[in-house]
Amino acid sequence: MHPGWVDTPGVEVGIPTFYRRMRKHLRSVDEGADTIVWLCTSHPAPEPGRFYLDRIPRKSEVLPQTRHKDTDREALWRLCEALTA
Repeated sequence: MHPGWVDTPGVEVGIPTFYRRMRKHLRSVDEGADTIVWLCTSHPAPEPGRFYLDRIPRKSEVLPQTRHKDTDREALWRLCEALTA
């Protein structure tokens, strides 16, 4: 999920020019937390494996170079298993 651009110290310090220009348009912390809280408390759960913004499933692969390959997913899963075994 993506919280949207939220008015946090991390945004203020990490990307100060963006923060100064966009401060009036940033979401509150509560607004940023809404989707993740909704996902964690929804019964039954929304569509698993989807990318959510504002409680709506969105595209996660906008550009061709951001598309995931099955071999990459499998390699990541094997790495996670190895690190947590």
